[in-house]
Amino acid sequence: MAETQPRGEQLRFLSTKTGAHNLDTYLENAERGSRTIGDMLGDIFDSSGDFDSTNFTFRYNSSTKSIEVRVGDSSASFVNVTPFFNIRGTYSSSSTTYKNFDLVTRSNGDVYIVNGLSSNTATTTFADDATVDSSSNTTKLVDVSGAATQASNAASSATAAANSATAAANSATTASTQATNAASSATTASGHATTATTKASEASTSASNAATSASTASTQATNAASSATAAASSLSTFQGQYHGAASSDPTSGLDTGDLYFNTTSGLKVYNGSAWEDVKPTSSEQTAINAVSSNSANINTVANQNSNITTLANISGDITSVANISGDVAAVENKLTEIQAVANDLAESSSEIDTVANSITNVDAVGNAIANVNNVGNSIANVNTVGTNINGVNSFAERYRIASSAPTSSLDVGDLYFDTSANELKVYKSSGWAAAGSTVNGTAARFKYTSPSGGATTFSGNDDNGVSLAYDAGFIDVYLNGVKQVNGVDVTVTSGTSVVFATTVPQGATVDIVAYGTFNLASFAASALTSGTVNIARLPIIPNSQLANQGITINGSLVQLGQSTTIEDNSVVMAIALG
Repeated sequence: MAETQPRGEQLRFLSTKTGAHNLDTYLENAERGSRTIGDMLGDIFDSSGDFDSTNFTFRYNSSTKSIEVRVGDSSASFVNVTPFFNIRGTYSSSSTTYKNFDLVTRSNGDVYIVNGLSSNTATTTFADDATVDSSSNTTKLVDVSGAATQASNAASSATAAANSATAAANSATTASTQATNAASSATTASGHATTATTKASEASTSASNAATSASTASTQATNAASSATAAASSLSTFQGQYHGAASSDPTSGLDTGDLYFNTTSGLKVYNGSAWEDVKPTSSEQTAINAVSSNSANINTVANQNSNITTLANISGDITSVANISGDVAAVENKLTEIQAVANDLAESSSEIDTVANSITNVDAVGNAIANVNNVGNSIANVNTVGTNINGVNSFAERYRIASSAPTSSLDVGDLYFDTSANELKVYKSSGWAAAGSTVNGTAARFKYTSPSGGATTFSGNDDNGVSLAYDAGFIDVYLNGVKQVNGVDVTVTSGTSVVFATTVPQGATVDIVAYGTFNLASFAASALTSGTVNIARLPIIPNSQLANQGITINGSLVQLGQSTTIEDNSVVMAIALG
């Protein structure tokens, strides 16, 4: 580096980085307000040139239960620093590992923070207690042992400053003498008058500067004395607020905000009534670690502040969307179908438009959705009907329900149920006739409506309060008007219940027709006017009933109870009748 050389009345400062500067201008530019460089540096460094720890003021906020720090004088604000610290307690051994933001206490009570490690997961160790202080990865936060030393140094600085002021005054006297000598030299050495004059001016400037230095030194002496007093006061205050390291909570001399280091649990603060830990809980530390590990995401969110503000302005709409999140998800799952709808709408002949033009019919279907669902739940039966549609159509043409006899589209074998007479009738070549007996005991009808959730078994009282009872094998079952196949679709063997092979959907109608069996109690022989009676149907007539009765054989009357001869070409038999 080039050395600064005097030139004329001004000294120039040559920097390898920023170039040449007029020293007076350079120093004036470094000043702020009416404060000198030395005055401003005095705010940052102590008289030994070390960083002044009093620049940081710590306090306990009882309302937020946190440690806060203030950088600078009372005009600065306090900031919560508790979440950044991990209190590890008093140094114990060289095997203990530490990470960034760990707080460790030396045996003398000084508190250090670990910092400068390469990452949040990097660790370091300290060979002994003294290494905590000398390590490049620690910074002292609380200087208990050095507070008294600083007070002594401050007093020494004050003495040194006073001595500097005396030396500066002596320098001023010397400079004045040199100026007088320079003036005499100028008279004596006229050939050097100009030079002498210049030197006299320089000497005068030096004298002025010396006087200024003396004033500055005096001011520094005053400041040093004030610093010494403040340091002593701070030491006294700190000694009253920090109770050092202990295994149990102090009980005397307590004020709100007091601190002490518990050798078991770490740093504690007094809230006015009890001691509290100042380190975060395990769950809080986990949350802090989570925030740290997601710092990139947090920064990303911060960069989207304007967008977040926009979202905040439509929070009501967002809440509305959140309340229908299920519907939104459903729409998302149907994006393919929605796109298909959009493509259809773009067509010149849209099926959707066709449906819209028939929306009245669509509404009608929607209003009957329960019936549609019933059909859907019985789709197997619907398919069966579809496969046999010809038979269904044929049945529809041949079976009708009316209060009076149909008069059109009549074929032999057609059926209709007469709702007036409550009987089934069949169309014969001679007209309509009853297809079965309507006498009580020959048939019974039951109607059930499938309950909520559907059912497979129907028994007990039906919709009309009539209890189901039938003769096995003499029963017909209908589901929504469709006859079920006994033994396939339904099981009808118990006499008291009907069991379907599959669940009957809710709301479906089950109709049951049970046919009774009966014996002919009496029959008038006179009613038998034609036809042939099977011999197996003839009763056994005892001889007593046949006595003195006659029977015609081959045209001859034979009296029963007598004997007769029946001749054949080869056999002659005598039979005693009766």
